[in-house]
Amino acid sequence: MSFPKCLWLFAAVCGSASLFADRGHAADSSDNTATNQSGFHAYVVSQPVPNLAPVPCGVASFGTNQYSFLVPDGFRMNGSSAEQVVLVNADFDCFITLSLASPAPSNAKPDFCRDLLLSQYPGAKILEEFSASAGNHTGPAFNLHWTTARGVAQSGRFAFIPMAAGVLEFSVTTKSDKFPGVQSPFNLFLLTFRTNEGGKLEFVKISDRI
Repeated sequence: MSFPKCLWLFAAVCGSASLFADRGHAADSSDNTATNQSGFHAYVVSQPVPNLAPVPCGVASFGTNQYSFLVPDGFRMNGSSAEQVVLVNADFDCFITLSLASPAPSNAKPDFCRDLLLSQYPGAKILEEFSASAGNHTGPAFNLHWTTARGVAQSGRFAFIPMAAGVLEFSVTTKSDKFPGVQSPFNLFLLTFRTNEGGKLEFVKISDRI
């Protein structure tokens, strides 16, 4: 069974796991250095899969709050940011990000998140509002469309989800014509997101069987 297929056949069972010293194959050697600014760290470890090669799993820490997620197939962690997780595809035209939008979980309200989003993308248009979930928490989400200064149509999906660290902002952005095709990796990112709220950092467990 191929690696991409097994990701969608995983058994969604949470369990604590050790952090492995070796790295996932989807990240290059520059990703091995954890970023560190205002208590933020991000790095990639290998998550074992029975009968298959290990898969890359990202870890992000905001202070004492830790989060894990699978790195979608075809993406790697970009170590250039000291404030957010950035996953980028091979063509370098699709970005999945994780950042701390607000240290106050109570700010995960549609009006606050909508205003914050539009301040980040002046002139953009919100096409849809809905709810999204990650790590057993739910918050407002938005589909956004804008045009760059060079006239390139861009689209993005943004979810603002309250957790122990505060309001976490999850996003995927790409060219508008590629936007439908990036929903699957972004959904995987959200679906496999785990926390240390139970005391230990959890990782999604992957199965090679249906």
